[in-house]
Amino acid sequence: MKKIRNTNFYIPTGDTYLTKKPSYKKEEFEMTEPFFKDNSVAIDVGAHVGFWAHRLLTKFDKVIAIEPVEDYIRCLEKNTNEWEHKIEIHGLGLGSRNEQVLDIDRVKTNSTLTTTADYTCDEQSTEYTLDIFVETMLDTPIEGAASIDFIKIVVEGYELDILQGAVDTIAKYKPTIFVEDKNMESEDISKFMKDMNYKIAEDDLTSYIWVYDE
Repeated sequence: MKKIRNTNFYIPTGDTYLTKKPSYKKEEFEMTEPFFKDNSVAIDVGAHVGFWAHRLLTKFDKVIAIEPVEDYIRCLEKNTNEWEHKIEIHGLGLGSRNEQVLDIDRVKTNSTLTTTADYTCDEQSTEYTLDIFVETMLDTPIEGAASIDFIKIVVEGYELDILQGAVDTIAKYKPTIFVEDKNMESEDISKFMKDMNYKIAEDDLTSYIWVYDE
């Protein structure tokens, strides 16, 4: 692993995309912070190397971070080690059902996915191939939690799959949910969330904050 220039953030050695800490994260953080609660628990789905987890750990009593890619997990652990007593990291692939298999060709970016992934990457190329296996649904690793107050989902196009695998969690805890939707699947996500009795509290056209409609 290596550090991003002028920061203490670690990224995988072969990552040629992240040359600096993404500036758009600041806007997302500013949009979501008014919805954070004291003495509460957050879930970070698609934790990547920990940009979101790092911020959440300064606000929440506990953060459950879920990230399937081993290289990212190692960096995530390094980037959050000062809060190891507050963070619980799961190396899991999530989806709408167990044992779902996907084959995806993607462009090398700073994205993370919903799945455990075996991938081959040419360091001189911007493309890689993923063989994907979904291990479980979000409802499973957090079953029995005392409370869940905030869920962040950034998984590059599989947001609806994650939500469909979290029906019990959403119904039980009614958390505030941040969903990034750069692939413009908002119509399907919107229908799902409204069926769960949620409404949009804030949005910037590609990211949405959903809250339970009391």
